Amino acid sequence: MNLLDLIPTRKPRTKKEMIEYLSNHFRYHTLRSWNRMTSYAHNVKIYNLPWKSKDVESKAYDLASTAQAARTVQKHLDEFNRRTDYCYSIITNGRSGGYFVLVQSERADSGYKSECSECEQLNYRFVPPDAGTLDNLIIRQLLKGWTNETILREPAVVNFAATGDEKQKALIRLRPIYKDFSAGAGCGRCGFEQRKNLFAPVYQTSIRFAGIDEGEDFDEWSKDELQTRVETVFLFDQTVRRAALDFVKFVETHRPEQTVRYRPETETIAVPVNS
Repeated sequence: MNLLDLIPTRKPRTKKEMIEYLSNHFRYHTLRSWNRMTSYAHNVKIYNLPWKSKDVESKAYDLASTAQAARTVQKHLDEFNRRTDYCYSIITNGRSGGYFVLVQSERADSGYKSECSECEQLNYRFVPPDAGTLDNLIIRQLLKGWTNETILREPAVVNFAATGDEKQKALIRLRPIYKDFSAGAGCGRCGFEQRKNLFAPVYQTSIRFAGIDEGEDFDEWSKDELQTRVETVFLFDQTVRRAALDFVKFVETHRPEQTVRYRPETETIAVPVNS
């Protein structure tokens, strides 16, 4: 019996069916086992998925750690978050992350401001404006820790094609936020100068309450209360089903391959002075 055999395809409708569905649903720890909090869950370990053959299953262990595989699954979890208005989320738990667990959640701005287009690493700093702009020049001076008066006397600022009033206004506007910028577009993970400012905030979802329906007596619930909970749990089940099927399809249509990624290094060299 694999994961899909345990996920119903028909939503329970009568009160008896709903009580049985919620009461008999597989549960797992939401945090550490010693916290003794559990919620609705599924075992999504590789051996528990519906593989066509042992060879395909074996290949899955190599592909599971790839970024492409993670995105294949994550898109379904993100869609679940959206459909529940971020009041519920699906988290992974277990020693190897082999369980999907339903938790109550909340969403907030992560604070990330840029992303590397090479390796997708997020960063808490903005990339400076395009070179040659007044904002770029002012920010670079502010990052040196200089005062407004010193910056306005800096030759590069003095010679910039803008009025004194424009330079003063740029300083006033950028002074409160300059620490949100980095000096360049370098990525701390891959080393490439490929960071770009985000067009929209990146939100992070955090657990608001971990244990759901722990020790509940569903016989005491009204039919409306049961229907509301069943809607959420059934959506959770179907999301896990779709994510599992997509992962299986991904493994069937891909193969693992080793590649070498070189990280650029910066060093100081001596060059002849032009005569």
